[in-house]
Amino acid sequence: MSPGHFSREARQRLLEVHWRQWSSLGVQAQAAPQDRWLVDAEALCVSTRAIGADDRRLLAAAEDWLAVNRSWVHRSRLRRIALAFGKAGLASGQERAVRTGRRRAGAPEVRRPELAQLALRAVFGTDARSDVLLYLSHVGPGSSRAIGLEVGWDQKTVYRILERWVAAGLAAKDPRGYRLTRDADRLLPPAPGGPRYLNWTRTLGALDRLLAGPEAHREEPYAWASLFRDTAPALAAAFDAAGITQPAPAAHPGERYFLPGSAALLRLLAALSDR
Repeated sequence: MSPGHFSREARQRLLEVHWRQWSSLGVQAQAAPQDRWLVDAEALCVSTRAIGADDRRLLAAAEDWLAVNRSWVHRSRLRRIALAFGKAGLASGQERAVRTGRRRAGAPEVRRPELAQLALRAVFGTDARSDVLLYLSHVGPGSSRAIGLEVGWDQKTVYRILERWVAAGLAAKDPRGYRLTRDADRLLPPAPGGPRYLNWTRTLGALDRLLAGPEAHREEPYAWASLFRDTAPALAAAFDAAGITQPAPAAHPGERYFLPGSAALLRLLAALSDR
């Protein structure tokens, strides 16, 4: 595989990841909704802005969705995620007005399994409680600091929520951190074989840095190998969740990391797009 061929194929697959998640959210698209992964609305918004130059139609469709559904998106969390990306988010006051006769988005069907984040927001409101509960239900116990870093909310907010849940008997605290009690777990039972949790801020941020940058040196295997090494730690959890072996950088010195790295990344992108 040549570096040029890999670059084109990988970018197309990354766009497919975005299209399928937007389709799950209600955007009219040829891509079918995906149901393998839980959707993170704010991370998807920020990433779509980051790669929008590669597909203006995707960017316009996402802007139309936000013009109709902005109440589902929490601006403070979006800004925090945008800082992690180093990009401006879609929902920063720049939403495109929906054109008469060209509406490309409707309201999301929040009962779709992959939209558990929005289903919880329909119950709790668009605040940190939904993301904290989603994390505890799908990932497991954690400290308020670790959970806050993972879900994109400040530690103080997460701590207050967890302490209130402990007082109400919906959560408990042990040496591993805060965990849901059995009663609280019934609010969002992880469905066997259902959509899986993934830190989309970390995953899409790494993929955007890898694939959405300038074309300079993109025909050089060594440049790609260096990019693969730089993003390997951030993508480790995604490879693990997808059941794909991530090539060890140390086992492939120099530009020799390009071939195993590119092949593994294409497999990961296929898994993330629910192929």
